[in-house]
Amino acid sequence: MSILVYTAITSKRSGAKRAITTKSAPPGVGTYVDTLSSLIPGEILALHAAITTITQAPPGWTFWALIGACVVVFLIGRVTTGKFNVWDLLRVLIPTAAFVVWSMLVEPSVFQANWTTIDDATRQIVGLFLAVAVTLGAALLNWWLADKS
Repeated sequence: MSILVYTAITSKRSGAKRAITTKSAPPGVGTYVDTLSSLIPGEILALHAAITTITQAPPGWTFWALIGACVVVFLIGRVTTGKFNVWDLLRVLIPTAAFVVWSMLVEPSVFQANWTTIDDATRQIVGLFLAVAVTLGAALLNWWLADKS
């Protein structure tokens, strides 16, 4: 999936009622698709993979740059459709939080460049609990925002 897919789906759903957009009107899929697409920030994960392929010990600023890239890609996706609204300030948190969790769970990672004192087991266990929390939060938020303009 991708952040741009997430913004495209939410743009099609924008302004319509959930009961209609999950059945007959665009995008015609349940809010679970919004949730799934928001939890896999493919563009950023591809950059992360490229960075960690180039160097096993990326500089700490790359973590923050990739978080910024999450926000920028999301904003590009929403602004170019002309559907940007105040609820997007909440929506942008989903792929950003998902990236943080992804970066906690993979190795090597740009996350490790900033938090070198956290041992691997702690990082991965906390990452797993955060993955559940972010997934549930994304599902609830996408369901709730499906009716918002």
